[in-house]
Amino acid sequence: MSDEVTGYPGAPPDWYPDPAGGPGKRWWDGYAWTDGVVLPTHPPAPPTGASAPGTTTGYGTTRYATAPPGNAPVLLDGELRISQLARTAVVIIGIYYLWEFINLQLDSSLYRSIGHQYHRMIIASENNQPVPHLDFANHANGALVALGGLLGLATIGAVVVACMWQYRAASTARALGYAAKHSPGWGVGCWFVPIVALWMPYQALRDCLPPDDPNRKLVRTFWAFFIGQSVFALAAVVAAFSSTSLSLVFSVPGALLCLGMLSTAPRFVSAIAVAHRHALGRLA
Repeated sequence: MSDEVTGYPGAPPDWYPDPAGGPGKRWWDGYAWTDGVVLPTHPPAPPTGASAPGTTTGYGTTRYATAPPGNAPVLLDGELRISQLARTAVVIIGIYYLWEFINLQLDSSLYRSIGHQYHRMIIASENNQPVPHLDFANHANGALVALGGLLGLATIGAVVVACMWQYRAASTARALGYAAKHSPGWGVGCWFVPIVALWMPYQALRDCLPPDDPNRKLVRTFWAFFIGQSVFALAAVVAAFSSTSLSLVFSVPGALLCLGMLSTAPRFVSAIAVAHRHALGRLA
């Protein structure tokens, strides 16, 4: 039924078969699935306080409907076509983070030189003397720069693939009726927004799984590894400008946390695909 007739972008408000696979019916308010559920023996009266699209429900979550449940097979097909590539992509991203810790030690003379030059620039500025320019030519390792550049280009491509996969996975999850705190687009975009990137991407990934899925713990473990390595990476870089040994102290645990990321990231990508296939099978 078109929006010209009903005034709604999709189906009109009514009780419909629960897209989550439950035995009863769930209330569709014309824009999004609500938390109102009735069993077959209960009279289907509209639930009080049914949520509008993008609003918070009584359970503290927000439901978005990016597509009617009938489009779930199409959305799942798009997700599965990129899932294998996404598993490779998240591994490449993890290797890049690991490489940053290794490079700090292999190119430690460059970082110490930069730190020393910055120190001289500050002293010259404070004493109203000519401020020297930074010089990298005598300290940069050409092979490491080339390797880092190639890995960086591969990582950019991997990030694009990972973002495409997350958007498709989140869209499939919404079509299956999973509760979500963020829309698929905002779930991807929040990775690139300072401050909110500390927790919102985790929520977006977690909500790609059904609420009772044990693999939500796997996403939480991955996020702990990711935040942990980010903290140690910042500390290691700052320390590298003055002390190679202190930078190594921060780099070792940071590298171990990167290994944790490498072990968990492809697993939760696979877990999300499996959960969506099973959910769609129950709806069929």
